[in-house]
Amino acid sequence: STVYDRLLRLDITPIRSKKLRFNNKRNDISIPKGYSQELSEFIGIMLGDGHLTPTQVTVTLGNKEESYVRYVTRLINKLFNIQPKVIIRKGGYHIVYFGSTVVVLWLLSMGLVFNKVKNQVNVPSWVFASNDYIKGFLKGFFDTDGSIYKLRFGVQLAFTNRSLPLLDSVR
Repeated sequence: STVYDRLLRLDITPIRSKKLRFNNKRNDISIPKGYSQELSEFIGIMLGDGHLTPTQVTVTLGNKEESYVRYVTRLINKLFNIQPKVIIRKGGYHIVYFGSTVVVLWLLSMGLVFNKVKNQVNVPSWVFASNDYIKGFLKGFFDTDGSIYKLRFGVQLAFTNRSLPLLDSVR
């Protein structure tokens, strides 16, 4: 049995809020002070292959993208002053993640949501305020949900995503 189970069995009420890093609330994480090209790139990554839970930020990347995994890890470290963890799933897929309720709430206030498809998420309006923000966003979104096809008559860029407002904004 766990310590928690023993405390309950002995009729001792645990006070979870006194636990270090209760609900992943960390004091060592910093929130970006303003908008930047790196932040807009991270938003593009999150709208492409990212996922939010109430306590975690997760980016799932492919099995042939080890250099991009390192790049995303450095970007997260630069933006939030935290070293994310990387796990490799069956099939070689990389999951870059870190826990912080503070960052999750901040990202929700930026326009991200828990279920991107159900809520039909869109590009945050502040991204369109600067060409640098647009370039950063497109870089992050293209790196995760974009692809290039060579055709007989030229080259085609394609984005695959299930959020129609997001695809309309990217167009």
